[in-house]
Amino acid sequence: AKLDRLYHRLTAPPPPDVSVILAVHNTMPYLTACLDSLAAQTIPPDRFEIVAVDDGSTDGGGAELDRFAARHPGRVTVVHQANSGGPAGPFNRALDVATGRYVFFVGADDTLGPDANYLFITPLTMDPSNPQRLWLGGEFLYRTADGGSSWTKASATPMPDGGLVSAIAVAPGDGQTVVAGT
Repeated sequence: AKLDRLYHRLTAPPPPDVSVILAVHNTMPYLTACLDSLAAQTIPPDRFEIVAVDDGSTDGGGAELDRFAARHPGRVTVVHQANSGGPAGPFNRALDVATGRYVFFVGADDTLGPDANYLFITPLTMDPSNPQRLWLGGEFLYRTADGGSSWTKASATPMPDGGLVSAIAVAPGDGQTVVAGT
């Protein structure tokens, strides 16, 4: 038995980088658009998983999740439960199932730009010689003219939200590494 467990651990694929957590309760037809945006992510499919908890939906949301999971086998886990009365219950249930290194909570009525999960795992580095400039996966980002927390790409390729990266946060400790959301 121990050798079987060891063999399984050595031959199992690595866990995904990101677990996208989705709590669903009566969000149709927005849920379909949300799921389509998750399927369209540019991050390779083996680097993220979707864990969706149907919290007693009565609008067909549970069936929509099952259809989506059938179209994306191995990438989507659907858990059905009776209505818990709020979002904390399904989010916590999804966290029990998630296997990714990072967790990305998404509202079931939200849609993501195609690079959202890629940006989530791509390291951003502050340029020590220019605090108005960040390095993101081979391209520079520059602080927007308003001086706030938004950044724009130096290239002509637009960011998913129309040219801005928002929710920049400096990591504790070194003050150089930053993470971003869109």
